[in-house]
Amino acid sequence: MLHKFWLNVRMFVEGARLSYIALFHWLRPTTYVASKVIMPINQILFFTLLGVYATSRSNADFYIIGNSVQMASISGIYAMT
Repeated sequence: MLHKFWLNVRMFVEGARLSYIALFHWLRPTTYVASKVIMPINQILFFTLLGVYATSRSNADFYIIGNSVQMASISGIYAMT
């Protein structure tokens, strides 16, 4: 019975440690810049190029603006900066 208790305590501590690492791993400047600058630019480029490939080049503004609005709304919903 005591062995099972310590296994649960160990699992809790490891889960808390992993959550802490996942939450504060961005404190390194390279990770922060990658998540706040590089990833959004790559997302806009990817979906704009996909939309241009699927339709025509004249719709690129629509995809850029739409993706920017979508990224802003997701940030608002999940309370991210």
